[in-house]
Amino acid sequence: MKGSRGQAEELGDPRPGHREVDVVIAPIAPPPPPPPHPRALFIRALKDKDISPSQFAPATYGSATDSAEKLRTHPAADRPLAAQPDIPNTLLCGVFRRFEDNVQSSHPSPADYHLAVALRGCMSEIHTDKQPLRDAVNELFTMRFAESMAPHWIYGTYMVDGLQFFNTTKVALVRYKEDASEGPEPQFQVAHDYSIVTAHAAEEDGQSRLPLLLMTCVGSVLTFLGGVWNCEKPVVQKLFDATASFDWSQRDEPAMKRAARLMCAYTIAIAEISKYENPAQSPQFPDVTSWEDSQHQKHQFHYLERADHLLFRAIDESNHPLLIKFTQHPYSAALHTLCAEKGFAPELKAAVNIGGWWTMVIMVDLSGEYHSIGERGEFLQTVTQSRLEQFKNAVRGMHDAGFVHGDIHLGNILVHKTDTSKPLLLVGFDWGGSENDDVCYPGVMNTVVRRHPEACSGLPIKAEHDRFMLNVL
Repeated sequence: MKGSRGQAEELGDPRPGHREVDVVIAPIAPPPPPPPHPRALFIRALKDKDISPSQFAPATYGSATDSAEKLRTHPAADRPLAAQPDIPNTLLCGVFRRFEDNVQSSHPSPADYHLAVALRGCMSEIHTDKQPLRDAVNELFTMRFAESMAPHWIYGTYMVDGLQFFNTTKVALVRYKEDASEGPEPQFQVAHDYSIVTAHAAEEDGQSRLPLLLMTCVGSVLTFLGGVWNCEKPVVQKLFDATASFDWSQRDEPAMKRAARLMCAYTIAIAEISKYENPAQSPQFPDVTSWEDSQHQKHQFHYLERADHLLFRAIDESNHPLLIKFTQHPYSAALHTLCAEKGFAPELKAAVNIGGWWTMVIMVDLSGEYHSIGERGEFLQTVTQSRLEQFKNAVRGMHDAGFVHGDIHLGNILVHKTDTSKPLLLVGFDWGGSENDDVCYPGVMNTVVRRHPEACSGLPIKAEHDRFMLNVL
């Protein structure tokens, strides 16, 4: 009702002195659209009608510059270096770690030897067209596994050279190329084949990893790669030591055995892929989510975030904070444990070989209480001389026990954020170990850090090198 104060009182309004006003109610705004799926950008580019799928592969359409630019956002098989993923395929999928192990140590069956020898028969021929090579190799794999490996049309418009099924499940892809021919680089092309074959399933289920074993067959050389999805796009990388030439001489027994081991590793891997179940956690993290202690008791953990390249924050079943680190250096659990017991390193829970040359290191996460002196250089001023001497004495005790570290710089020394009485802590035990075992520096080292003149790639780590680094802190 609208009116003056007098009108309101005259009509018996129970609220004399008040007047009604018009209220305009704005329509409720619709909720904002959900953020696009992390894989949406990649899949949208893949389906772009202005660019045919084959154009993503280098050398298909002329311009190397255009090819290189597309590879920055598409599967690149580790080229260029800027396109390499943060987490490698062997950490995203355990099938590939076990494949690499089996290439080194498996015991081939007679069927594996027969397949290797039969492949040698057709792959050692000189091919001027890839079709005879493709048909012969596809037929051998079909006969071996009693399920088809054959060219396959995707969406009715894109054909891959060979798609292998096992137990009715897609398990492998192959791309062929004849000898000394022009055209797309086969590793890039099989990477693109993988993205085409798996794009629909990846879009339907954002948590799916969709591993496939990939092969390139160029003349007589067979190379294996692993394809798997992370949370954004496919990760396609060559598998370690997984290349063999199938043109060995009659007396070259080691070459034949190597080829048979590859076939054995392939046989095991496709059986695993046919039964593959996605891990419960997001594909933005490695697939390993537990470890077994010395008492054979299994411990689960849950990833929270990536702290650094291959360093992750996690919590255990009791919500205790953990740091999970992955390294391919021969990690010395004995050195880390010694330093932790002496009170100048975080507690080590376990260092576990998970296959594929990887070690998973589980330690207590102290990032809530400590930070690196290297990351917070201003806190170096809070480190008293007595605390620094205490730290140096602890390192000397490490040397007296026969161990060396090799990388004692400010970035690997932690200082407590608030309590100046707490001792400094040492981390970064990737290179260290027993000095008597001649532990060596890795091939790639941080050249910004000041080191002993004899601390060079591939050379043994010495206690005097550690002492030099302590003196220049």
